[in-house]
Amino acid sequence: MKLFDLDWKDYINQMEYKDVCIIDPPWNYNQQCLNKSQLNYELLFSNGDFLDYMFKNLKSKHILLWTTNSMLIDVFQCNHYDYIYKTMVTWVKTTKKNLLAFGMGYSFRNCTEQLLVFSNKNEKAMKTKLRNIIVAKSGNRTIKPKKEEVKILKELIQCDLNKFSYIFSGPDLIEFNEFDIECVDKNLKECLFFENNFVY
Repeated sequence: MKLFDLDWKDYINQMEYKDVCIIDPPWNYNQQCLNKSQLNYELLFSNGDFLDYMFKNLKSKHILLWTTNSMLIDVFQCNHYDYIYKTMVTWVKTTKKNLLAFGMGYSFRNCTEQLLVFSNKNEKAMKTKLRNIIVAKSGNRTIKPKKEEVKILKELIQCDLNKFSYIFSGPDLIEFNEFDIECVDKNLKECLFFENNFVY
């Protein structure tokens, strides 16, 4: 694993071609900026501008894009350029007591997030044995189920897909230490136990 303490655009502009890129964007709800304390980024981008730049410039065979339910419309309305939507994986969030973990929502309270799968039009399908549902505990806000992501990466390796990147990875990365993966986020220097893995 290598850690890149970089802005997402800077990373995309210099990245080498990957087999699979996982992206967990800090979505801009109502196109308004969240409080700085909620994210590692001073300002959130426009969702449309982010998606357009990402799909246009990302160098990867496949994309795994995390999104909340309310952001699905933004993703499906944008230009996907050379990428084709393939399927959706639903994460059902649970509590420590294995009950459904309900978060916020304007129309319905949410207990799910989605992982959207896109493939470059020139690439073959993944053909994994994975199922399209994840049932896992919900952690702190914006933190994805890392152990389930590890299961996905291990299955992808069985499909000869083994060069990964994770944009907006967050700091909780010890689960990824065994993989050929580039984790990209601002303020990753806080991960002192990975000090030797940094690329500045």
